[in-house]
Amino acid sequence: MDDTPAYATTRRYARIRAVDYVERYVDVPRMLGYCEQCPIYGKAWSCPPFDFDPLKVWASFEWFEIDAVQIEFADEELAKQRTPTQIQAAVRRAIDREKRLAARAHRRRARQYSRSLAVSAGACELCEPCTRVQGLPCTHPDLMLHSIEALGGDVVASAEELCGLPVAWSDGARMPASVLVVTGLLSSDGPPDDGSGNPDRPRDEIAGTASE
Repeated sequence: MDDTPAYATTRRYARIRAVDYVERYVDVPRMLGYCEQCPIYGKAWSCPPFDFDPLKVWASFEWFEIDAVQIEFADEELAKQRTPTQIQAAVRRAIDREKRLAARAHRRRARQYSRSLAVSAGACELCEPCTRVQGLPCTHPDLMLHSIEALGGDVVASAEELCGLPVAWSDGARMPASVLVVTGLLSSDGPPDDGSGNPDRPRDEIAGTASE
């Protein structure tokens, strides 16, 4: 049985040159400070500390396509009585579902480019526990995705300013009305052409879908 809470989504896309995104939204030291406060810090290969410079990752690509999804929980979910632990688990299930959907979409889209890199939201959860805890290499380096924030990107500002989706903060005691999942795709090419002379690129528009 799928215990994922009922929700609908609002999705908005935006494209920005990678160099401009770095100038406006990337602050590696500041974001690293937040990562250091996370209990997963140093325990997952998707998360800092890294043996590479995140700025060099951004610098090696030309474009950054942002995919921001606002998860809006159904009224019946907001009315349910849940403990803080149950709230956290319910929200996590919804976020994980959207992360998986986004990862698949980015992998399909990546085929349109000669070189690209998908980035996700939060820590990779392919393996529990991550082999990094055991001092072993990543088991699925071809599937593991770093998050935007792990590479120094400010996802809150990105979602609000580029996609027009505000972040709603929760006190943890009540089910939040909505949460954001921000992922993306870095690419070295310009927007692919759809054959009509217009670039088949993400647009700043809303597409609403309901969860299954």
